[in-house]
Amino acid sequence: MKKGEVIFSKGTRWSLGRESNLNFWTDSWTSNGPLRSIIHGPLTRGEADLTIGDIALGEGWDWEKISLSLPMKIRMEIQAMPRACITNKEDCLIWAASSNGKFNLNSAYLLACEQKVHPNCFNGKWIWKLNVLPRIQSFIWMCFHKSIATRECLASRGISVDTSCPGLKDEILFSPNLEAFTSEGSC
Repeated sequence: MKKGEVIFSKGTRWSLGRESNLNFWTDSWTSNGPLRSIIHGPLTRGEADLTIGDIALGEGWDWEKISLSLPMKIRMEIQAMPRACITNKEDCLIWAASSNGKFNLNSAYLLACEQKVHPNCFNGKWIWKLNVLPRIQSFIWMCFHKSIATRECLASRGISVDTSCPGLKDEILFSPNLEAFTSEGSC
């Protein structure tokens, strides 16, 4: 659960209720995350405690209450955000990485993949189109995802193993010297 916390916090955001009590600066309610993480500069006394309900006026926004000038792109995104003006809906946490706000494993996987291989996610669809045995396809997929249980991979996951190869002594495991690799001495 702890390992997925970063992805969870990156993939969620708040959906605004009618009288939102979310902090305007520190809560994650825009697609860019908390405004304070992208807007820098000093805030006036009490401004750090402003809620969205303090700044939102009916169908508009009272920009005079904040001292910092927000970039037009962010201001337009905020103005375009849907708010519960008619119903008494409260603030609720939604999965921002999907189009309907509901969590799905595919969007979480893509989010996790983007985090590791930023900015492009691994596109391995071609592997499944190869004209080879399924076990070879799986092996290639595992190689690209560094999921083969080599000593180096196990050590990177916190398992206490000696990363040197007993057959190759102190040589680098993936050496360009192909003669060093023998069927008996490979790890």
